[in-house]
Amino acid sequence: MRRMRNWTLLLLLLCASVASGATIQSNGGQNLDWSSSSTWEGEVVPGNGDDVVIGSGSQVVVNNQTAVTVASVSVSAGGPSGNEPASLLVAGTLTITSALSVIGGTPSAEPATGGFATLTLTGTVIAGSIQIVGGAGSSFGSGGDAGIWLDDDAATLKSAGNVSLSSQFSTF
Repeated sequence: MRRMRNWTLLLLLLCASVASGATIQSNGGQNLDWSSSSTWEGEVVPGNGDDVVIGSGSQVVVNNQTAVTVASVSVSAGGPSGNEPASLLVAGTLTITSALSVIGGTPSAEPATGGFATLTLTGTVIAGSIQIVGGAGSSFGSGGDAGIWLDDDAATLKSAGNVSLSSQFSTF
């Protein structure tokens, strides 16, 4: 009886550790389908409880047939050169139980190739809180921008908590 109880306890602990979320990062590339395992490091599609990082050089798309729920999403531009863009395009529904962060990189010499971090919506994003931060020393158009674009009359961005818009030198 004691041995069975020990195995049961061990099994419950293993299940609890598997159930907690992981940090999952995009592989890099353009027009990457959120639902495709090849989009993500380790070939694991993010799900409930996961923290998602969409890094420099990545453009990830939640298509209009997709409804996704994750713990957090960070769209972070920059990379080693400080000017690699990152973006998330949402046509479906993305529910973030905690925080959405869109963070611009360091401004580059050429704004057209700067470290832009963007969230583009034709669908719906619901987040616990939202933070939009331009890169250090950025002003709109300087290459370290972070922004949200609502590209459709049906586009919706909702926050149950705080919404923060900031930059060292920003114009909103």
